[in-house]
Amino acid sequence: MWYNKKMKDFLKNIVIFILRLESKLVLITHRPKIIAITGTIGKTTTKDILYAGLKDDLDVRVSPKGFNSDIGVLLTILNLKTAGVSMKAWLLNIAKGVLAIFNKNYPKVLILEVGANYPKEIERNAKLLKPNISIFTLLPEMMAHMEFFETRQDFVNEKMFLAKYTKRNGVILFNADDKTLKEEVLKYPQQKISFGKNGKISFEDINIEYKNKYPIGISIKLNKKENVFLGGVLAEHFAYPVTASLAVAEIFGLDKTKIINSIEKNYVPAPGRMRVFQGKKDGVVVIDDSYNALPESIKKGAEIFAKLKIKGRKIYVLGRLAELGDYTEKAYEKSLEFLEGRCDVLCIVNDGDITKKYLKNYKFQEVYHFNKFGDDFFANTDDVGRFLVDYLQSGDTIIFKGARHSTAFERAICQIINQNDIKNLVQEHLDTKCIQ
Repeated sequence: MWYNKKMKDFLKNIVIFILRLESKLVLITHRPKIIAITGTIGKTTTKDILYAGLKDDLDVRVSPKGFNSDIGVLLTILNLKTAGVSMKAWLLNIAKGVLAIFNKNYPKVLILEVGANYPKEIERNAKLLKPNISIFTLLPEMMAHMEFFETRQDFVNEKMFLAKYTKRNGVILFNADDKTLKEEVLKYPQQKISFGKNGKISFEDINIEYKNKYPIGISIKLNKKENVFLGGVLAEHFAYPVTASLAVAEIFGLDKTKIINSIEKNYVPAPGRMRVFQGKKDGVVVIDDSYNALPESIKKGAEIFAKLKIKGRKIYVLGRLAELGDYTEKAYEKSLEFLEGRCDVLCIVNDGDITKKYLKNYKFQEVYHFNKFGDDFFANTDDVGRFLVDYLQSGDTIIFKGARHSTAFERAICQIINQNDIKNLVQEHLDTKCIQ
């Protein structure tokens, strides 16, 4: 067993070494403009909105879902799919990687999402990429994957390798409303452009749009004349990816109005990121924000309750918070602090013992716990869905938030939304047929 694992790790490292060498040769040969995106909240949304805005004007390749790791960046550069555990498929990938070096139709622009799952990961990728444009989204107090770093500052330093290795004539884009980023980017000599509420590229306000009394998306007011409509999502913080995208358009000398039109036409919200659905019960609004969970994103999601025209109850379903290391308990406590006063009903799914420890300090009209562990890993999630089928009333709005791999809220959401909307959920842990 030990020998097999050691051999697999050895072969994996050889494959990564070869793919990295091929990627370096591809970048040297084709010299694409590279836009690299990092942060803790908003990387994927920024990537998707930016791609939607640029794809009509530029020859662009974007990293697929989840390709923000060490190997994911290499696979995007080489335009390859992951090969799982098949050594034969990885050898085929290596062969295809050679062909990418000689591909005459290589894209002019790469949009790459760059994550920090462990120390030195961003440093390695940043040295390889040497981005023309680096985008920093948000670095809140508590961030995912912090369990692999001794201190928060160590994690911040890892993220900032992307700024360090941005080309000297390149541009660093950063969220002007993030205190950490405002301080950190000043350490680097490249041109800097801020975006956000208080940024050089800014927005004025966000409004929720309705159709037949149901919320259908948000309208981001940029100035007196220009608005951007994002359908299917209810997230005020999506204004940041929009302004970041407009900053990139400005750097490339593209027409801003055309980019706005492209975003509105091309952007398709990713599953589990503030997607809004009509419930099976008339008048129920379901918001699926279940892809991942951090206290800051919990706060931003819950703030939407104040903006919505709600007649019924505000229900928040809080799942497991993961990858926070020593910050885990503090994260649960901070989440309860953010939710108090913003929701009426709190449903806790998993880790109920931790939240119970702090619940006495916060007030909610009703609290329900689903933290029974049975033979079925997702029994809690299935139970909360069955509970909500009967519990929801017309006029209620419900938000789901939790770490997707350990909570799998799609199994609950599929029970309370219309059948034709299930395809817009995360599919990872759904049964072939939705749980009834």
